Amino acid sequence: MWIAHSVIIFRVLSRVQEPKPDDEEGGPDSKNSTYAIIGIRQGWGPAPEQVPLRYEVDEWYGNPANKDQINLFFLAMSRFQSLPPDAKLSYWQVCDLSRKALAYQAWVNGVQNNQELANNLRGLQLSQGGRFTDTLGESVYRLFSEKYFSSFSAFASTAHRQSQTPTDFSSLESIHNNIHNSVGGPNGGHMSSPAVAAFDPIFWFHHCNVDRQFAIWQALNSDSWFEDPREQLADPEGNWSTPPGAIPTPENTPLAPFHTDTAGTYWTSNDAREWLKYGYSYPELQQWLPKYRTGGRFNQELYKADIAKQVNALYSDTRQILLTRGPQSSRSSRGSAGHIVSSVEGHDYVVNVAYERFALAGLSFTIHIYIGQNTCVGTLYNFSTPAHTTGVNDGCENCRRQESGHALCTGQVPITSSLLKYVADDGVPLSSMEPEQVEAYLKKNLTWKITKAYGEDVPVSSIPSLEVSLAVGTGCHYGDHSRLSKYHSYRVLPGCTEGRPGGYRRPNPPPPPPHAEAAFA
Repeated sequence: MWIAHSVIIFRVLSRVQEPKPDDEEGGPDSKNSTYAIIGIRQGWGPAPEQVPLRYEVDEWYGNPANKDQINLFFLAMSRFQSLPPDAKLSYWQVCDLSRKALAYQAWVNGVQNNQELANNLRGLQLSQGGRFTDTLGESVYRLFSEKYFSSFSAFASTAHRQSQTPTDFSSLESIHNNIHNSVGGPNGGHMSSPAVAAFDPIFWFHHCNVDRQFAIWQALNSDSWFEDPREQLADPEGNWSTPPGAIPTPENTPLAPFHTDTAGTYWTSNDAREWLKYGYSYPELQQWLPKYRTGGRFNQELYKADIAKQVNALYSDTRQILLTRGPQSSRSSRGSAGHIVSSVEGHDYVVNVAYERFALAGLSFTIHIYIGQNTCVGTLYNFSTPAHTTGVNDGCENCRRQESGHALCTGQVPITSSLLKYVADDGVPLSSMEPEQVEAYLKKNLTWKITKAYGEDVPVSSIPSLEVSLAVGTGCHYGDHSRLSKYHSYRVLPGCTEGRPGGYRRPNPPPPPPHAEAAFA
């Protein structure tokens, strides 16, 4: 459930140092033999601290200036393919093809239909039908918005917490899960299954982008890290690299089996916190550029402001709509098209969802959120598999603990941009963004459903933990492109979903205080 940990592990895989020759202590035939993950050590500069950039693949491939890199890539791929099967860094050893794949359902009557695959690639067919709105980009934008999350843990993980704020229902992990689902598709493609997702080449592009998003967030929130000791809980079972009862910490817990040297020293989360020292960065994160220096010194505020400008240009759908049209609290208050105001403040709406990740014995499922019957405004994916189908020996022990402990996860679908379009549509009975009108409209029109693989509908009653709620807050958006939007002051609108299967449930009231006379008993 900790996407930050998997990103950190992915971050350390940037370059491998081979062990010493066979005849030296620690060589490949030695019991102490390890491969060190050391990062990129060549090709830095010419500016001080300048490192090579990881580009979006189409941008990289389409740039004629990168022809030497592209040729080197193909040469490296050819060398990788030519490694003998018994070489430790060959495809055969890395993928561990000696084990049979585990499956949560029997592989019977299998077919190979390449023509159908080609047809699907030409035109995507969505089994659930209906119209779709783009809320994923808006979710990514909110990752970077000013103080959207109460803590690093809330930003990183889908794990449900006590006293969780409405904005904390979103997370980098939840967005990551949705991409796995979108790419894997409703028919159980590799990317939709944790056990085999990494065998799809796009997995590595996806995780490069997750690492990029994580790095952008780190640059904007440089002081935030694993800061809450209450969330560093003991692992009662332990595993092959940590003893039972150990408390995972960012400074001491090994990220096994990855080593920093050939002597077997394990990486830790703190080791991988600063990505630049491993020889790579991203186009948005080039802190060595002269424009970030004043008086010969690095100016972090200039750097953050420029990152914000790039994030605003990439992801801010709702911000752009509101700055162009005005607050649009009602049809009569529409701004003039094309005129951008200096700032705007308005109501912001999110659909928050809590659910038990292993509610269906670990089978994957998707929660679809609709406004009306045909417009899907977002989905949430649990990205799980039955515990016995992944891991080693008896399967994934951590998954078993989550399942037996009824671990809850959360997700969020922003719907402000969708509602603004309805307000602008004279054919829709929603004329204002005021909470009273929105709550009444969505009480009739906000719906949800659950599907398993192959689009099979699942009764909402089969996941008793499901809780869908509507929250309203305030969004502040700025015409200054170097300022990110700020969201605050959210409250649940219970009347929208309360009383429906999978709807909002009011928390149990606290027990009454003891009678005053009891204190003197």
